[in-house]
Amino acid sequence: IRLFPHHALTGYEHGTITVFWHKRKIEITTLRTEADYSDSRRPGQVAFHGDLESDLARRDFTINSMAWRPDQGLIDLFGGLEDLGQKRLRCVGDPASRFSEDALRMLRAVRFSMVLGFEPESDLLHAAASHSNLISRLSRERIWTELKRLAVGAYHEVISMYSGTGVVRQALYSVLGKKADDGRLCFYLGRYSGPALRQEQIVPFYIIILGMASGYAGGAPVQHDTCNLEMCLKDYSHEPYRRQVRQQLISESRLSRTEASLTTAVLYWMHLVFGLMKHMQRDAAVQNGGRHRHDLIKQDTSQKLVSSLVLLCRETRKSKEALLLFAQQTLSLFSRFLSLHASDDKGTESRLLENAAYINQMLDQVRISQIPLSFADLAVSGEDLISIGLSQGPEIQQALNTMLAHAIDFPEDNQRFKLINWYKNLMDI
Repeated sequence: IRLFPHHALTGYEHGTITVFWHKRKIEITTLRTEADYSDSRRPGQVAFHGDLESDLARRDFTINSMAWRPDQGLIDLFGGLEDLGQKRLRCVGDPASRFSEDALRMLRAVRFSMVLGFEPESDLLHAAASHSNLISRLSRERIWTELKRLAVGAYHEVISMYSGTGVVRQALYSVLGKKADDGRLCFYLGRYSGPALRQEQIVPFYIIILGMASGYAGGAPVQHDTCNLEMCLKDYSHEPYRRQVRQQLISESRLSRTEASLTTAVLYWMHLVFGLMKHMQRDAAVQNGGRHRHDLIKQDTSQKLVSSLVLLCRETRKSKEALLLFAQQTLSLFSRFLSLHASDDKGTESRLLENAAYINQMLDQVRISQIPLSFADLAVSGEDLISIGLSQGPEIQQALNTMLAHAIDFPEDNQRFKLINWYKNLMDI
């Protein structure tokens, strides 16, 4: 503090300050020992000293217990450099003691494996299996931080080594309140996670794999069943259910209102996509019905897509451009489930994948079209309707709904005078 006047006392009680140096933030922590981890997260006692060896001995993993001195070079008391080269994950000392001190270290181990490709040693896995229940003592915010980071790891297949430890099961149970088979969770996490996941897709992704691993489909997780995924999403067709889930994510899972709303919107849109998929399963009819039949089905599918987008727009309250971007990004998550399973099943799943690609093309067509998706896209406003004698409240709401439905079918009529005159003739005003 004397040496660096520009600082913040970010963790002063634990001997840590943040120094502001040439537009950078540098954390500096005094050498210390810790004891009495009564809550499996924070030390009850901290003692400051000048002994580097005892400070390094309290670290979590050997790769994090190295130090550097200009006059001595690298100080590596626990073989961290060799483990770094071998991409091996070992605890400093006894793994059971390290995890008892801080249960978050188990989730950090999974993250280091999935993000950096480090292989955990057997003693670490055994200790994690016997101490995973301690994760329930952690705050939901800290658990989410680790879960969100490990979900986008490039080495997601390494999660198989943690299968059976209960770390993933306990972490998801602690934040989402639902138990599932740990082996199946690790299977789905290893198969469907990865860098392609967007931030707003991570929580919905965990909800999906938790549902898939909670008994919707019996047997060992040898391959993904699309019916299983559909079952996980079916309840999101009901607005009261989505509202209940949003509230639970906010009050119990400690997510922000924005993140909770985005989560249910992603799941709702994936459910709507399943509805579109079912409507598109008419290959035989298209082949036997000729070109005219094909055009009718194509037009009908387009109308149902727009209807689904209108429902999604009401759910998200996004602008048309933002809504279509959201729909396409969510469709990519949906397609990820389909494409990875299509490598096992070249039949039904690959056809569904083709349908998903077709829906994506139709979204592009909706983007460049003049089709409105919400009241904001209409050429009239509530004030326009008041000017022709309508009352504020339900009457205007009903009029806007009627005009929106008409403008969706006839986009060329989405002009102020055209819509007003059409409505006046319809209602004989």
